[in-house]
Amino acid sequence: MKYRQRLHQFTKARTWETNETELCWSEDDGNSGVIPYSEIRSVRLRFEPTRVEQDRYAMRIYSPQEWIITNINFRGLIDFEDQSDDYAAFVEDFHRQLAPVNPAVRFRAGSTMGAWIGNLLVSIFVLVVLVGIALIALAGSLIWLVAVKAAILIFYIPVMLRLLLKNRPISYDPMRLPIRHQPG
Repeated sequence: MKYRQRLHQFTKARTWETNETELCWSEDDGNSGVIPYSEIRSVRLRFEPTRVEQDRYAMRIYSPQEWIITNINFRGLIDFEDQSDDYAAFVEDFHRQLAPVNPAVRFRAGSTMGAWIGNLLVSIFVLVVLVGIALIALAGSLIWLVAVKAAILIFYIPVMLRLLLKNRPISYDPMRLPIRHQPG
């Protein structure tokens, strides 16, 4: 199966192709390479939103180097194409090809435990600070500041919860991909 994607403006479009023994890649300028399944140590599926790419999912493949394949295709400045359907099919096929060839691969989804706990602590700290500032502003009759903080909280809480829930660290069976980490 083939999947074509450009990560960002500083990379070239790359076509990825699965087969029975390796993951192949090629670029329009003739550069190409292979990642033998036997060299892959781990695969991590993550939800990695940015300000512009709100529904960005990534598959990070760790062999002697890290390879990143996402569901978002960079087309130009602030111009991204969502390829979630093709991406999900490619990720599924990649796992189906890889698992029997290299049973030692570790399959993880979400953040690392340390990163997830760090995100949770930072999120709690930010919420406490925002609520504290709102309470101080309310005591000082600065209603407009309370309204601003309330608006920030209304926006921030769903984003924070979505990120934390989708990136809770888990291991998964490569033949049963975690639905919560698939786009769509």
